[in-house]
Amino acid sequence: METIEQLLSRPLPSILFATDNVNLQLSSHLDKCPRNFKASPIDAEDLSHWKEFTKNVKDTLNKTDLTGKPIVTTGSPKDDGEMIIVGNRYSLANRFQANVGAVLGAVFNASTNNDERLRDLRFGNSRVLYHRDDGYDGDADIMVMTTSPLLGTSSVECRIVGVFDVFWNPDYQYMGGLKASEVQGGLWFRHVCLKGPIGHLTQSMIRENCRYGFFSTYECTIFVKLRGRKRFDITDSIKFDDVEPTILQCFYYMGTLGAGEGYSFDEEEEEEEEEEEEEEEEEEEEERNPIRLSNNKKDVTRGKKL
Repeated sequence: METIEQLLSRPLPSILFATDNVNLQLSSHLDKCPRNFKASPIDAEDLSHWKEFTKNVKDTLNKTDLTGKPIVTTGSPKDDGEMIIVGNRYSLANRFQANVGAVLGAVFNASTNNDERLRDLRFGNSRVLYHRDDGYDGDADIMVMTTSPLLGTSSVECRIVGVFDVFWNPDYQYMGGLKASEVQGGLWFRHVCLKGPIGHLTQSMIRENCRYGFFSTYECTIFVKLRGRKRFDITDSIKFDDVEPTILQCFYYMGTLGAGEGYSFDEEEEEEEEEEEEEEEEEEEEERNPIRLSNNKKDVTRGKKL
């Protein structure tokens, strides 16, 4: 048994997969471009660096008491490493759910003293919300959602959208070194990520009206925030064995965001907020430079008289 603090401080275990089978897998219908990623609704210029992400993760952990009741998790190796060998995207996604989803589910369930809203969060997939006979099978691979059905009601709601792919795809060979501050000038990011998983993810977030999302290959994960009309913030790539912060700590922080009131994106509300921000910026500018703005107003007035 471990405390929440101890659980979240673990890096993820390395995945076991047959290296001799990689080329075969990539040439199969399962792992070579079968994803049919949707075209991105955004350009690289619409992306910004989520600079405060790592700091916010650490601040959230520091201000939250995670040393309380010990909890037990199953299926997540600690010292012995992985015991399951994977061979395709589906088996890799299962290991992600075991090492991330199951652990975070136990953590969320035990977090009632910290935030009652976290208790209802669970990892799942789009089939929980969508079925083929609905005419829409869901854009996302993994979702963090409320667990109302487990509590005896029919209501379920997506809070965080996730897209998943295999880390051995050569298209993602540069993902581990991704710096979000450099994506606008990066050809690899434009041609691979925006036309592939990141573009697909942003479209899923817009469709689900979710402010938060992530793209993961298990070995690397990028977290994404929708902050305006087709404007997104993305993090640097977080690796599975990073320790400050760990992937589990990052997902715990994302859970606190998904459990909060601001998880949903409303375009009309965002437009109003943007207008208010612009007005506030103009007022601040006027306070800083009253003479220059006053002259500008006089120039406009003279122009009208002419």
